[in-house]
Amino acid sequence: MARISLDPAELETFLTIARTGSFTQAARALCLSQPSVSQRVQRLEGELGVRLFDRSGRKVELTHAGLRLRDRAEPIVTEMHAMLAEFRDEQQARRRELVVAASPMLAAVVLPAVVRRVTEQTPGAVVHIHDKDAGAALQDLAVGDADLAVMVMDSSDPRFAAEPLPGDECVVVARTGHPLLAAPAVGFDQILRFPVLLSSSQVRLTRLVTEESARRGLEFRPSLFASTVRTALGMVGAGMGVTIAPSAVVRAAGLPELSTVPIEGRPVLRQFSTVRLRNHPLSPIARAFTGLLQQEWRRLSA
Repeated sequence: MARISLDPAELETFLTIARTGSFTQAARALCLSQPSVSQRVQRLEGELGVRLFDRSGRKVELTHAGLRLRDRAEPIVTEMHAMLAEFRDEQQARRRELVVAASPMLAAVVLPAVVRRVTEQTPGAVVHIHDKDAGAALQDLAVGDADLAVMVMDSSDPRFAAEPLPGDECVVVARTGHPLLAAPAVGFDQILRFPVLLSSSQVRLTRLVTEESARRGLEFRPSLFASTVRTALGMVGAGMGVTIAPSAVVRAAGLPELSTVPIEGRPVLRQFSTVRLRNHPLSPIARAFTGLLQQEWRRLSA
C-alpha cells in the first residue's frame, strides 16, 4: 500500500480557492501570503500528477480533476475539522475537571468548602472527590486516576511531590460542659478516664495517639470505632465519650455542641499535604484548588 503523503493543509487551501474562486481571497481567508497559497497548490498538483485549476487572467476555474478532488476532499477535510474540534473540546473539558483523592476525614469536613469556592470561581468546573486511604491515593496518582491527593504523606517515594499544609495540632473534643473542658489543657491520663471514640478511617491518627500514650507509659484502647469522622463527632456530641481530632477538622465540622481542649505536653500533629506526580504540571483548576485549600486550612488553623 502506498504511503499517504497528502498534506491536509494543502487540501484545505485547495478547497478554499475552489470556494472563493480566487488565490488572493483564499490567501486572505487563510491568513497566508499569496505565494504560500500558490506553493501549496503546486505541491498538491505535483503529488497528484494533475492540474487542478485553469487560470485565465483573474478568473480561476476548477479542471475536471479539480472537480473530482473537491467532491472527494470536502467530506475528508470537514471530518478532520470535526475530529480536531472534538479533541480540543475534550482537552478543554479536562482542564476544567479535577479528580482529588483525599483521606476520608478531609473529604468529609474540610474539602466541601474548597470545592464550592473552586466551582464558584471557575464556571463549568467539575471537581470529583474520592475518599481514599494513603496507599490507594498514591496508586491513583501513579496511574493517572487522580490529579491530586490530600493526605498525610509519610512516604519518600521519589515519584511524588508533596506541598505541606500548615501543621495542625490534635485536640480533645468533648460535648460542651464535659469535665475535661474545665482545664486549660489535659493529659492522656485524664483523657483515658473517659470513653474514647475514633473513626476507623483514622488509622494513622490512632497509631500516633497510641504512640503518644505509650510515650507517657499509658495504654491507649479506643472504646469505639465509628465508620467516619462525622459519625465519631456526632457520637461525642450525643455525650457518648470524647475523641481526638485535628483542630482544623473540628472547626470545619462546625458542630455547636462540641468544644475542644489542648493536650498537655508534646502536641500531637498531623502533617497533611497536597500531593502530585513529580514533574507533572498542575492544570489551572488544580492550582486554584491547592491555593484555596491553603487559604481554608490557614483559616481553620488560626
